[in-house]
Amino acid sequence: MLALLASREPRPLYLLLRTATLALLDEPLLRAFRYTRRSPATRASVRRAVRLRRSAVRLMPPRRAPHYVRQNWEIKGSPSGYRWRNWAPARSAA
Repeated sequence: MLALLASREPRPLYLLLRTATLALLDEPLLRAFRYTRRSPATRASVRRAVRLRRSAVRLMPPRRAPHYVRQNWEIKGSPSGYRWRNWAPARSAA
């Protein structure tokens, strides 16, 4: 799961993203996926970084226009959308 999340990042960012993500996970989730717990210093610094980002975002002016998820380049899709009948298997005339 975690490898898929960070796999699109360059190697140095991958390691940083993996460490930060593991530092944010709670104990039951770490046990469920058999991840090792990060040090208290790492967890505290990642939480501080998240709080700092939160404070910075609060100071930013509001968006002038809405930004929809479909505008993100990472989101793949069909320009005209998908229809279920195109995905369903063809019925055989038995």
